[in-house]
Amino acid sequence: MRPGVIVLIALLLVAPSARADAPVRVYDVASGAPTVPFASDRSGSVLWALENDGTMLIARGTVRRAVVQRIGLDGRARGRAIRWAGIERRMSDAYESVSPDGRLVAYRHGSLGHAHVELARVADAAHRVVSPRFETMAALGWAPDSRTLVIAGRRHGHWEAWTLDVAGRRARKRMTLARRPGNQLLTVGPGGTRFAYATYEHRRRPPFNVEVVDLAAGTSGSLQPAAIEDPTLNGPLGLLDAQWSPAGDLIAATRHGTQDLELLDPAGTRRIVIPIEDGIAGTRAWSPDGRLLAYEYQSETRDELHIYDLATATTRVLMSRPRGYVTRLVWSPDSNLLGVNLAR
Repeated sequence: MRPGVIVLIALLLVAPSARADAPVRVYDVASGAPTVPFASDRSGSVLWALENDGTMLIARGTVRRAVVQRIGLDGRARGRAIRWAGIERRMSDAYESVSPDGRLVAYRHGSLGHAHVELARVADAAHRVVSPRFETMAALGWAPDSRTLVIAGRRHGHWEAWTLDVAGRRARKRMTLARRPGNQLLTVGPGGTRFAYATYEHRRRPPFNVEVVDLAAGTSGSLQPAAIEDPTLNGPLGLLDAQWSPAGDLIAATRHGTQDLELLDPAGTRRIVIPIEDGIAGTRAWSPDGRLLAYEYQSETRDELHIYDLATATTRVLMSRPRGYVTRLVWSPDSNLLGVNLAR
């Protein structure tokens, strides 16, 4: 393991998916060393990707002057900045889905009833349409190897799953979905053949749940069987905000009602509970090797970043500060570094 390093970039945040006055930090997960600041350009930043040597992929600026830039731990640029303003003007909302390797960005273009998905290259901002038109803003998710983009959108009154092989030109329809996504996020398992998403149906018990889809088999079902009762909730266990481990064996989700974290296998038979006491669990992300789960813990007085180790079933605090919240967590491919967007 390389010597620990924490880097603070004091950049005001104006770009999509975050907010103003939100610095970026990079932590060595093993050691959590003291903060090392460097000069701010005050133009805003969102962390998109992180390399093994700590080089960051940063989107910064405003819609008219936005750029994407690689920046090293020394604060110096790596290569030229790519103008991103044209892409931001094409985006229908302030949500983008960056591939895990940081090379591609998927986003929605159009309006309700006429929205399709576009894909842009970070290297030169070249973009192309990759899906048909949908009646809603489609939900998006990347496979861990960045080779497959999964899309869930409504066409002709039905929700459908589409997949794009990034080496190909257009996405192809795979199956009709039994339930609609509850938000714009999909979480995709290794290989891109399985994915999961949050659902909400107010007449169903529990109303919140996670749907697991197997594209190869053409099947779907609830992550948490309704037959499993939760005594603290006086009924079936509801789940929110699923995240599939890159190792493929577990899906992390938040318990509806208690805020504890549940780690379950896709069949819902293996269960690991991470208690969240006197607070809530916010932003979280699996390490690429699937051994660690980073998650934000928020209480009335503290905002902390916790690391849960599957092998030892232990949790430790990597970062703690008064209040605030985390808007984004990004791991390096070797699982040694963790990049964080912080908001005041």
